[in-house]
Amino acid sequence: MDFIKPKNTNKENISWKISRRTKLIVEYYAKYTEYEEDEVVDMFLQNILKDKDFVEWLGTRRSKKKIDEIIFSKDNKEVATTESIEVEEDF
Repeated sequence: MDFIKPKNTNKENISWKISRRTKLIVEYYAKYTEYEEDEVVDMFLQNILKDKDFVEWLGTRRSKKKIDEIIFSKDNKEVATTESIEVEEDF
């Protein structure tokens, strides 16, 4: 028998201000993919690590060891949540 492992063990509540349009895009994309909205946001934001210039810039930071441990750890499966999103009208 295989036991079920926790899906998201290191969640943090955050509050961001995003446009109503962006909120709707995430909402409908989540429905389409059958993921939760916070999972969709997390997956998209993980793609920032494909920006080579950003990764090089991170390598120049004083807290490089901490950055490497948290951001680039293969074992790190943190998922950030966005439970309280403030929506701004931005059309």
